[in-house]
Amino acid sequence: THVVNVIKGQNSTNKPIRVMFRNLEALGYGTCEAVTAKAADGKLVILISSNYKTAPVEAIACLIAHESVHHENTKTYEEEVRAWNTEVKTWLSFTNVNPSLKNSDSKLVKRLNYLSKLYTKDGNQMTSIENLIANNPAYSTLKRG
Repeated sequence: THVVNVIKGQNSTNKPIRVMFRNLEALGYGTCEAVTAKAADGKLVILISSNYKTAPVEAIACLIAHESVHHENTKTYEEEVRAWNTEVKTWLSFTNVNPSLKNSDSKLVKRLNYLSKLYTKDGNQMTSIENLIANNPAYSTLKRG
């Protein structure tokens, strides 16, 4: 419900967020699954890699859930951890209802399965996922605290 409300306009811009598939590599985000950006009109837009157009809608929803956290645009390590936490918990919710989702050959599903294994291995904690974030060069400039 929270994610839907953020997308509908309960966010830092008070405007609905558009969600679109784009070639992120061509936009300079080749290592990203999705990004949140501010459009010229001041609205936020979530851009999802066009590589994931055929992924299960539940997996795409997990990316949207992740990116919805970035409406705050604090560009902090803590915000990124919250976003990944939201993504993995969303995937676990979907796969608890429909375990067969985990069987997809989608690259996105494989990534989500990997993250959920790390999360559950750590006793439903973000320890291993935080290590992934901390060691990812894409996040090296994030502020802490």
